[in-house]
Amino acid sequence: MMNANRLTEIKVSPSLYTEWLERFGGFPAEEACGFVYGKIRKQTAYVSSFAWVANVSEHPTRSFRMSPSDIMIHLGGGTTGNDRRAEASEDPVLLGLFHSHPRTPALPSHEDVSAFRLWPELPSFWIVSLERSVPQTAVYAWEEPLESGSGASPGPSESSVSANKAVTTVDTGQIRIVSPSVKEWRTDRIEPVEATTPFDQSDKTTSLSRLRVGPGRPPRSVAARAWDSRLLRKIPLYIEAP
Repeated sequence: MMNANRLTEIKVSPSLYTEWLERFGGFPAEEACGFVYGKIRKQTAYVSSFAWVANVSEHPTRSFRMSPSDIMIHLGGGTTGNDRRAEASEDPVLLGLFHSHPRTPALPSHEDVSAFRLWPELPSFWIVSLERSVPQTAVYAWEEPLESGSGASPGPSESSVSANKAVTTVDTGQIRIVSPSVKEWRTDRIEPVEATTPFDQSDKTTSLSRLRVGPGRPPRSVAARAWDSRLLRKIPLYIEAP
C-alpha cells in the first residue's frame, strides 16, 4: 500500500502541545503510547488532539503494546472522553502514532521500525524522550512510499503483530550521547555523523513564534544500532498559535 500523505511539516498549538508533554510526567518509568489526530491541508498537518491508549505490555518499562480493541476504537477517530480536540476540528484524520522512551533518546529503535512497518500508510511516527529534564520530541515518516512487504528486513526483534493487529514494540537500546544541553533541535533531516561528534549547534532554532523541536542528527553508532536511516526521514514540528 502506498502512503499518499507525505507530510512536509506538522503544526500544533502551544497549549495542546504543553498539555500533552505534561501528561508524560505520569509515566516516568513506563512507555506511554497513543494516536495523533488532526487535519491535513496540502502537505501540512494541523494537530487537533492526542488520544492516549493504555499500554498493555507485559514489560511496560521497556515496551508498549496496544490492545486490538483500543486500536479499533481509535482508528475510528479517537472518540473517547479523554481526547483533547480543537473546537473547529471536524472529522479529524489519523495523523500518527506516538510513544515515549523513558530512558533513551527520541530515536527509533530496531523494534520501533519493525512496529512502524505495520502501518505503511500512517503519515507520521512520534517519539518522546524523557531522559532529560525537558522532554525531546521527534517525528518520523517513511522516506519513500512504503509497500507492504517491501524494503530491507529489520531482522530479529521482539516486535510482533498478532492476527488481530495487536502492536508490540520494545526499546532495548542503551545509548550514550555527548551533546550540548539544549531544548530544541530541528527535526527535518537525518545525517549520520561520527559517534564522538556532538550535535551540530547550527541546527538549533530559537524562534519563539515558530519553534522546531526534537533531537539533532544521530551519531553513526546510534543510527547503525537501531534503524535503517535511509527508510525514515524527520518531519519538522512547529509549536505555534493557530
